[in-house]
Amino acid sequence: MKIIYILIIFLYALQSFSQSAEEYYFRGLKFASKAEYQNAINSFTRVLEMNPKHFKAFLDRGISYHKLNELRNAINDYTSAIDINPDFSDAYSFRGLAKLELGDNEGAIKDLDSSIVLNPNFPKAIFNRGQAKYRLKDYSGALNDFNRVIYLDPFNAHAYMKRGMSYLGLGDKDNACIDWNKAADLGWKDVYEYIRDYCR
Repeated sequence: MKIIYILIIFLYALQSFSQSAEEYYFRGLKFASKAEYQNAINSFTRVLEMNPKHFKAFLDRGISYHKLNELRNAINDYTSAIDINPDFSDAYSFRGLAKLELGDNEGAIKDLDSSIVLNPNFPKAIFNRGQAKYRLKDYSGALNDFNRVIYLDPFNAHAYMKRGMSYLGLGDKDNACIDWNKAADLGWKDVYEYIRDYCR
C-alpha cells in the first residue's frame, strides 16, 4: 500500500513538473511574439532544464538567438532539435537559413534539401535554397526554386525579385524585367533600382 502511495505521489509530481515546463514554454513564445528575445531565451532555457528532450524549445530558443544575430548559438540549438527529432523540417530550414547568413552556402543547401524532403511544399525553405544556389552562381537551379516558390505563393513579391535576378544571371534580361515589374506591382520597393538600370 505504501509503495502505491509513493507511486501516486511520484506521478503527480511528474505531471506537475511537465505542466510547469509547458508553462515556461508558452511564456517563452509570448516573450518572442513581443520581440523580447532575451526573456524568451531565459524561458526556453528553463524548459530545457526541466525537459532536455523538448525539441520545440530548442527550436524556439534557436530562433530567439537567431533574432539577436547570435547565429552560432542558434545553429547549436537547431542541431539539438534535429538530434532529438531527425524529422523536424523547421529545424533544418532555420539551420539552413543561419548557415546562409554566415556565408556557408553549401551547408545551407544541404540543410534546406533535408527540410524540403520532409516538407516538399515549404516555400521558405525552397526560397532560401534558391538564394544559396544564386550565390553559388547556379542560376538555373535558383530559377527552378523561385519558380516553385511562385507556384506555391503567387503573390510573393520577393520571389519575383529573386527570379528576375536569376534570369539576369542567365542573360535573359527580358524575363528579368517582366519579373521585376511584377515585383514592383506587388509592392517590393527594392526592385526599382534594377528596373531603372536594366529595363529601359
